[in-house]
Amino acid sequence: MKFKNIFPIVFKFWYVRKKRIFGIVIFSTVALYLSLLIYMEFIVDGMTKVNIEEAVKLPLEDTYKLKVIEERDDFEDSDKIKELISYVKKAEGMHSYGYYYISRNTFEELSKNTLYQRKVKEIYSNTDICYDLSGSEMLYIEPTADEICKIEVCQGSNNVSYKLENGMLPLLVGYSYKDVLSVGTILTESEYKTKYQVVGILKNNSNWLEVGDASFGYTNTCMSNLNGMMIAPFSKKQMEKDFFCFQSQYYFNLKGINNQKTIESIEQKAKKLNLNIKIMSVKEQLDIMIKEENNPTFRLAFLIISSILIAVLLVSSVISYIVKHKGEYGILFASGLEVKSIGYMTFIENMLLILIPAILSYCWIYYQKSRTVTNEPFSAIYFQALTGSVTILYIINVVVLWGLTSIITCIYIAGLKPLELIRGLEE
Repeated sequence: MKFKNIFPIVFKFWYVRKKRIFGIVIFSTVALYLSLLIYMEFIVDGMTKVNIEEAVKLPLEDTYKLKVIEERDDFEDSDKIKELISYVKKAEGMHSYGYYYISRNTFEELSKNTLYQRKVKEIYSNTDICYDLSGSEMLYIEPTADEICKIEVCQGSNNVSYKLENGMLPLLVGYSYKDVLSVGTILTESEYKTKYQVVGILKNNSNWLEVGDASFGYTNTCMSNLNGMMIAPFSKKQMEKDFFCFQSQYYFNLKGINNQKTIESIEQKAKKLNLNIKIMSVKEQLDIMIKEENNPTFRLAFLIISSILIAVLLVSSVISYIVKHKGEYGILFASGLEVKSIGYMTFIENMLLILIPAILSYCWIYYQKSRTVTNEPFSAIYFQALTGSVTILYIINVVVLWGLTSIITCIYIAGLKPLELIRGLEE
């Protein structure tokens, strides 16, 4: 029998056993989906440090985060914090410094911009983030804080450090807004009536550093995607509010001969002011994350063991299905079909039983990640991993599974005697 004529017979058999086929396809899809998730977590762990090193302008070991641990709601320490920050700015070897704060803001002009509102709804509708159709998530930065990460634009200028000549503050908008907000657009912030002018459009998948607080046991270090956000300097009214002293993230970069001496002097100053602070470099944060939260040896062992278990379950499921229905092959053999043709049939069935779930599971996870890649923190790196190394690893995995099931079942069928085929399950 010709190879192409085998497909109709296979589909005819599948129609008769449709309930069992459906169960195997669902089971295999879930198993392969789990393998994709495992691969993704493993690959992302390796990409995190690389992505941060590429995004951060300055050496990780010389870039520090300062955190005031004991924050107080009554702002009684605000003057002390301001004094400490003034001291930091003048410390020996200080190259750049600044703080940033992520919040939400609305703009008067956008309350009537239907194109913008449609885009905001598209960005946030599939996330857990509360949103206002006339606003956006804002990354506010102190003038020198733009030294921390590389801010690159695809249109206009990336300068958000100082006021424009017309007295307005510069504004960078995320790549997702490139079709609804153009360079030169003027926006009025709703609360303080601050005027902003769009000076640039960020490059696609631009990132900003997010470093967790090791002093609180939270060591996650990752990048926040800026596609659905805007970047602007603090306005004068915002700078006057003590609130930002407590909620902002303080960073500074040292280029002195003895950085440790500078760190100690800052800690001594904080001690004199009776402030409890924690200073840690970005490199130290990364090392803690890799060592404590994402042990490479453990994760590699988990990847190998889980992959083997999933492979065994999936292969045994497909093989048991083929073996259980060997009686049907026997009928075809008794009708004059060669054992070689029966081998072709099992080969095609194995191919379809692996390939269909593989495509379904990949489409499933691709759909999930593509819906959240626009704005959710850290989701961009997952999507990047999925469309890169994870896909290659997944294809290799699928080919190996297909090869295993095909070889084992073909050898089994070829080794059966004619009487065993015709008898089917009666042995």
